[in-house]
Amino acid sequence: MLSKDECAIAAVGMAQATCQDIAALRKNPHTPNPSPSGRGESTEFSLLKHADEHTVVGVAAMLCARAAFPEDFSFADWGVVAAPRWPGRLSSYAPLEKYHREGARSVSAMLIPNLCLHAMSGTVSLAFQMRGPNFGVGGGLANVPDGLLAGMVVQLEQNLPGTWVVLTEWTREPFSPAAAEGTPVLQALALALTTEATSAAVGQSFLFAGARYLRLEPSEVLTTQPAYPRLQGLLDYLVDPTDDQPWWCALDWGMDLVLGAEGKE
Repeated sequence: MLSKDECAIAAVGMAQATCQDIAALRKNPHTPNPSPSGRGESTEFSLLKHADEHTVVGVAAMLCARAAFPEDFSFADWGVVAAPRWPGRLSSYAPLEKYHREGARSVSAMLIPNLCLHAMSGTVSLAFQMRGPNFGVGGGLANVPDGLLAGMVVQLEQNLPGTWVVLTEWTREPFSPAAAEGTPVLQALALALTTEATSAAVGQSFLFAGARYLRLEPSEVLTTQPAYPRLQGLLDYLVDPTDDQPWWCALDWGMDLVLGAEGKE
């Protein structure tokens, strides 16, 4: 039995791509390693033609997680919360340069709906035929806790069959000084949150808000957990979880978000 501030994680999907890989994913976002069933998707992904890079890789992560559900499973009443980190930067650079050179008529009207913060959640809801609430949150350094918290609140407050949380982030920003240190990779994580404990199919993983680490002194928190957790740390935990130490991040007002193999005590 789940507590009132706890969600089960029913499915996890991951995807990643370099700048060169994204062009191919835009035409076919299916992950290179399909599910064992080899199930194909009938969804048309032409809507990714003008989509932001974060949306393209986010849809690929969704397709990976979709394989955990039966083929005829319906997500019609599910919600979607997307939390990209700094979306729209690459896709907006060239149009902005063109705008300055040639004026407003030279920029496509498709730019804004495909690059805004809510573009990823809206595209996911269309691609997977969902009619539940969908919106984007975060967009900046705190995109991981913002996305997890918003997704959990939507699921708990709306009592939906489930809520998807899609997180995306570059390992290093393309064309930034940091890009010289290694190839930038855009990472995406899709989590299916539910309030049914029996549906936790990912090593019985759960997400909840708690005060497990509030006993730490402020100085200890600063040295134990980065102020803004990166998506890479969460991905590493999900790939190889530790039984005695859950993944967690501190929220601004002192509470924690905890993701672990055991539910809330």
